[in-house]
Amino acid sequence: MSRELPSELIARQAERLGRGSADPVALAAELNGELERRVAALVAQLRGGSGSGSAADLAPYRARAWQCVAHHVDQFLESRAMSFSEVLDQLEKGQLAYGPVGVNVLAEVVLAQGLEQGEPAAARRFESDYMPAVRQAARKVGGERAIDAVDNFAAELVLPREDRASRLSTFVGRTPLATWLRTVVVNYWITQTRRERYERPGEIP
Repeated sequence: MSRELPSELIARQAERLGRGSADPVALAAELNGELERRVAALVAQLRGGSGSGSAADLAPYRARAWQCVAHHVDQFLESRAMSFSEVLDQLEKGQLAYGPVGVNVLAEVVLAQGLEQGEPAAARRFESDYMPAVRQAARKVGGERAIDAVDNFAAELVLPREDRASRLSTFVGRTPLATWLRTVVVNYWITQTRRERYERPGEIP
């Protein structure tokens, strides 16, 4: 399923943003352009300033970012009027509708997409910035055995699951990545221990 923002959602957001009379085609181009500029800067930053690549390279990053932005536009506009640029500013400042989260949510969405696409810089960033939290969550739920089980967790996140997409494909920045990861780690460990009990009954403490 495409992650591009559906035209009806653009129209609804335009109305909520006070732009209901705008031409929908022109508005879609404007919103896409603004988001693409932000995403391009974040991709370049992730790659250490080596550039963001072509428009085709940016397309999957922008598409994923749309899912994030569409959710948060609705959340922000429940309480007050905001422009599209203001919503993007808030996300980059780590300020969500329910309060501050201390991380650039759009940057985390870009990181997740880079990780799925096998970007070396994304893998390094995930290992240094997020794996400590993954290991901590694993220790809380299952001790040292759980830590061992999540040792290669980045690969587990991006691998397809039987007839379903990868775990990481479901992350679209509705919450900070660390929060999302803690939930995924707990569910992953529960699934792993159940499978082990089924395959080796009586051996798992």
